[in-house]
Amino acid sequence: MLGRDRPLAAALALALGAVALSGCSRGGSLPPLALRPQPIPFADTLPIHEPEEREPAEIWPLIRESTVGELGQPFDPDDWIYRNEALNVTHFDEVVSSAWFEHRITRRDLSEEEMRLGPTSLEGRPRPPFTVTRLKGAGISPGFWVEDGKGDVYLFKFDPPENLYLASAANTISNRLFWAAGFHAPEDYLVTFDPTFLVISGDEEAPAGEGETPTGDDETPAEEQESPTEEEVQEVLEQTSPLADGRYRAIASKLLPGPPKGPFRFRGTRKDDPNDYYLHQNRRELRGLYVISAWTNHVDMRFANTMDVWIDPPGYLRHYLQDFGATLGSGTIRPHNPREGMEYNFDVWAFLARLPTFGFYQVGWEEKEFEVIDPSIGWIPVDSYRPGAWKPNWPNAAFRSATAADGYWAAKIVARFSDGLIRAAVEAGELPDRRAADTLAAILIARRDKTVDYWFGRVSPIEGVLVECTDASGPGFGVSFEDLGIAVGARYRSDTRYEWELRDEGRGRHWKGSSVPPGAGPSKLHVAPPDAIDACRPASAVEAPSAGYTDVSAERLAVLRVRAERLGPTATPRPRPANVYLAWISDEKGYAVIGLEH
Repeated sequence: MLGRDRPLAAALALALGAVALSGCSRGGSLPPLALRPQPIPFADTLPIHEPEEREPAEIWPLIRESTVGELGQPFDPDDWIYRNEALNVTHFDEVVSSAWFEHRITRRDLSEEEMRLGPTSLEGRPRPPFTVTRLKGAGISPGFWVEDGKGDVYLFKFDPPENLYLASAANTISNRLFWAAGFHAPEDYLVTFDPTFLVISGDEEAPAGEGETPTGDDETPAEEQESPTEEEVQEVLEQTSPLADGRYRAIASKLLPGPPKGPFRFRGTRKDDPNDYYLHQNRRELRGLYVISAWTNHVDMRFANTMDVWIDPPGYLRHYLQDFGATLGSGTIRPHNPREGMEYNFDVWAFLARLPTFGFYQVGWEEKEFEVIDPSIGWIPVDSYRPGAWKPNWPNAAFRSATAADGYWAAKIVARFSDGLIRAAVEAGELPDRRAADTLAAILIARRDKTVDYWFGRVSPIEGVLVECTDASGPGFGVSFEDLGIAVGARYRSDTRYEWELRDEGRGRHWKGSSVPPGAGPSKLHVAPPDAIDACRPASAVEAPSAGYTDVSAERLAVLRVRAERLGPTATPRPRPANVYLAWISDEKGYAVIGLEH
């Protein structure tokens, strides 16, 4: 973590990075990835002045993204200036942990018990009695705020009466999946309780929380709001159904760990947060969120389901995703239908396509008859799921900006979810029977495989590149790497061929060649002129410089471009090559890997 005793140095680094990544690039293309400043882990947690709470109204942002955003995408200056690639990436095409995203499943093997708990804890579970302090205002699902026996505050939300388990299970499962993927998520617990555990408060101050402002959606200050009556609480319970034993089931979302400052947008920056220096649509973790949302069918990924939270000490904004009730097969108060995931609520292009045909133009979902998979699961497709064509209910600027490299980065996260971890997340949803749980787990596994297969096919998924031989004894050197497409089983060695090209202007080298992966182990290339012998001596002293290595000029930089060509009917023709950046180390007369770009 960035040391708190070095805020000035960190701020200077951020300023230099911001200049290099924005203003200096406006005259043309960005410099090579390996020559740009790298993001600093947790640099956006530097102390700032506490911002004011932001108005949560989102009607105009939704209208803008649905109309101007969709129609104006080809003319977006950001696409011209930044070549539409994410800016907050390291020299090895990764993101660092920050107030937006923390590496979890990507850095260590999570246990199944960790997956079942997610961001929650055994100590944090709500304990009766439950004092009802206020009715839930905003949102479509019924609920109320409670203070439990420990003094902690939760928002209780209930399932629709015809589909018990539907929203509460989807919320719990997706809460665990998004948390494990690396995003900040609230502590969401499943709770079943006897209504006799409810106590009506007469003078409690209403809390601020998920989807609502501190004063509520009726603009009445919290201290002036009346406490709910027993009749009002009973009306909320009548909007759901009790379990067979008379108890009620709810999702209990614990109050976030700091004052809410309003939702964050997927476009632009927050002007009163000095730590917020990348345009949100150019942040890789927000672009990659498209892939995680598509996998889990989170059609309601929008402004209103996010929250900036003031964390003090030290005093910064942390950015949360919240309210996962409209994921998987759940539409919160009803099951999903075939339109969701395939078309926006207002899809300007679909509307324009239908207009000349007076509505006779139809897409696949309009002709599709469907039945819910199970009342507790709702409807979530597998066969018709297309990872690159999936759409949320509303357009999203960060999702629209996502490139193949962003999709591949997120697909690497999805690939880390083993069958066992997915089943553990589904177990956390406490569905009514094993059959329903097994069915939903199988759907998530199948959608995971389709997601990984699609995005791994769009790029050349090579990682862990090493220079194994120098050219001190003659022309040519060796390179080894891991082909993740082969490693995760999405592609086969027998169907793979690598085309490579080395450009080193400083040494007058422009070499090309091809290779196939060996029968086992890492893939290898012999990079040399076409007439060079296939041999090189092992490297003795040439090692990759540290992550902070900056002693590389454009003249000393070489680029090895590697394209993983695949065979087969589902293979993407000529996927994007990977650029391996090499620095010439003159003292050792050899190359060292200093960057990777997909």
